Amino acid sequence: MELTNKQATGIDVRIPGWVDIKQVKCFKNNAPLHPARHNHRLFIPNLAPGDVIRLEFPQPVSTDHYYLPTFGHNYVITWRGSTVVDIQPHDGAFPGYPPQWPILQRDQMKTTTTVDRVRVKRFVAKNVLPLF
Repeated sequence: MELTNKQATGIDVRIPGWVDIKQVKCFKNNAPLHPARHNHRLFIPNLAPGDVIRLEFPQPVSTDHYYLPTFGHNYVITWRGSTVVDIQPHDGAFPGYPPQWPILQRDQMKTTTTVDRVRVKRFVAKNVLPLF
């Protein structure tokens, strides 16, 4: 994940709970950085406009097993990080999801070591307005 700073002097980044915080690597303008950590948060002070913060962490593959007595089926859900990459069986027994739906069959996401880059612009206000 990359963050490009516009005007903040520091940031507080929440790392998802499924990530092993000890395996997170942090870089500021491509130089290794060791930010302060608390629980699943990283605190990065002393930022200047234009600084680029990059976070790298593995996305583990895990499986969950479920039995739905209403439908009389066992299901195996495969996750990559927080994304469902497969639901077994593919026989159409999973209610509401036909087996031909590619959203539940993401074989390419099971083995890749990189993720597609998506550029998203976010706006952060200069001032926080009081609620009361």
